[in-house]
Amino acid sequence: MNETTRRIRLLPPHLADRIAAGEVVERPASVLKELVENALDAGATLITVEIEGAGSRLIRVTDNGCGMSREDLELAVRRHATSKLASEEDLFHIRTLGFRGEAIPSIASVSRFSMASRTSGGEGHRIQITGGQNQEISPAGLAPGTSVEVRDLFFNVPARRKFLKSPPTEESHLTEAFIRLALLRSDVRFRYLRDGRESFDLPAGESRERRITQLASRELERRLLAAQGSLNGVEVRGYAGYPEVSQSTQRLMYTYVNGRFVRDRGVQRAILDAYENVLPKGRYPAVFLEIVMDPGLVDVNVHPQKVEVRFENSGLVYRAVREALTSVLRPAPWARDAGFTRKNYVLEPARAMGPAHSISPSGALSAPPAGVPRPAADRGSHGTPGGIAMPANPIAPQAARPANGDKGYIVQPDRPDQESFAAPPRKWEEQPDPSAGGAGKKAFFSLLRPVGQFAGTYLVAEGPDGLVVVDQHAAHERVTYTRLMEQYHRGEVPRQVLLLPVELELNPAQRHQLSAHADELEKLGFVVEPSGPSSYAVREIPEVLAGANVPRIMSDLLDEISSGASYASLHEAVGDVYASCACHSSVRAGDRLTHEEIMALFRAMDETEFSAHCPHGRPVSVNIGLPEIARWFHRT
Repeated sequence: MNETTRRIRLLPPHLADRIAAGEVVERPASVLKELVENALDAGATLITVEIEGAGSRLIRVTDNGCGMSREDLELAVRRHATSKLASEEDLFHIRTLGFRGEAIPSIASVSRFSMASRTSGGEGHRIQITGGQNQEISPAGLAPGTSVEVRDLFFNVPARRKFLKSPPTEESHLTEAFIRLALLRSDVRFRYLRDGRESFDLPAGESRERRITQLASRELERRLLAAQGSLNGVEVRGYAGYPEVSQSTQRLMYTYVNGRFVRDRGVQRAILDAYENVLPKGRYPAVFLEIVMDPGLVDVNVHPQKVEVRFENSGLVYRAVREALTSVLRPAPWARDAGFTRKNYVLEPARAMGPAHSISPSGALSAPPAGVPRPAADRGSHGTPGGIAMPANPIAPQAARPANGDKGYIVQPDRPDQESFAAPPRKWEEQPDPSAGGAGKKAFFSLLRPVGQFAGTYLVAEGPDGLVVVDQHAAHERVTYTRLMEQYHRGEVPRQVLLLPVELELNPAQRHQLSAHADELEKLGFVVEPSGPSSYAVREIPEVLAGANVPRIMSDLLDEISSGASYASLHEAVGDVYASCACHSSVRAGDRLTHEEIMALFRAMDETEFSAHCPHGRPVSVNIGLPEIARWFHRT
């Protein structure tokens, strides 16, 4: 074939290098990442990173690793040369951070590159390359280890250089790349200098928690919980942050697989699902997790920059991460004590504060014992939309608001034992934590001394450390949601048969959803049957929803199904469905509660997991410490 008509041709080596550089070297932060990873793979215990001009002018990484001989130094700048793979089998059991053999030649092709190295007991040498050309090697004096200098990045690729962001933006990417690497390796001393000024000097051997606080956020100090778990060979370890340090972005979600920082959607989903009970939508937790597993079960060779991986069993990894986090979030101090100190308290025997109400398995408050007086505006039965009276949920909304509720005054709850509020302050003592092998039971909310209601919405109580304000709707919503979920997972959702079925007019899409999910709806406690061409009749509902607005409940439930394209089945949406149900069946702002109902609700909160937040992630209570109150009045 004539040369002029040939369509396929080999790329010149320098052009191939630049194309490879485009995949590996996205910006200065990519260079920093590759060089520091090489230093870690070389066994370095001290790594110094120096940046000038937001990385465009200089990136220098110096380490005290194993170093290289002259021969290795010459090979290291050639494409696909690596010390980390010896056979094809090694490719499927990657245990190092780098292995492709593309980073060094790619970086050298788009910069003024210099690398000096020396082995222990050997002689040092330096190799210099300009834009992938004019390779020179010469003797060099340096301590054992390697020093790499990358100057004038993209000087020969102006199109790439002009697409770099502003210096502050590039500096933030550089800092983030450094943090990702330094966070996990607390056994290595890291130094980071920017334009001659030291930004970080992280000593080796410090605790992982200390390093996280230094690098990620000072707010995390004493707000991290150690998380650890193992499931079928997948080990998860790290730290979970308190919800109070959540972010509007995923900036503080750091996940690693076998020492490599990665972004994996399944792992991120597991983290968010573990936090779904304590964070509102749109907020992201501070999490620092390392997943350790057989390298043969994870493919790290799916992305040029190695920030994505592919798991052989992604479902197993998801469960391992979620269970490890849930196990530490469930008994966490802030999940139980709503802002108290990390102590547990127990009340010494004292005079009874009125009849002991309790929360029924469905989440409703029990009726008081016979003979106990009730306030004049007692709760009666609540009719369904069809007008038929149903057994009342004793904590269901009542029509009358407190007379001064709109003004926001504190109203003392009705109680038969008026003297109990005049009793001397209770003596609080530490109670052994049963999870630590001690005797006794955790108690927080039930040990509060109710003072009254504020604005018909908030319960004001005296606690061991100050004043506690509880959102009555959020608190009851959490109790109801937890009971529903427990019953669902046991397959025992108590149902209430409606004397007069509630009729629903549905559009074609809604009718399709109801027909397709009839069996799953029944497991949720809803029995719905066709009653006409476009109508359905709701015949049974979960017992806890007695007296609630059934049409609205069903509308929200259908919204969860039809709009939830992310749900593979209604079973996966059960948490959101029951969160909506709990919201509709719980006490509302403006509902007046008696003293007994408040105490019953508080006792139920102590038996409920994640009691510091409602199912939508909003806080249930706020603790205003006594020192803070004292400062208001200049008593400190």
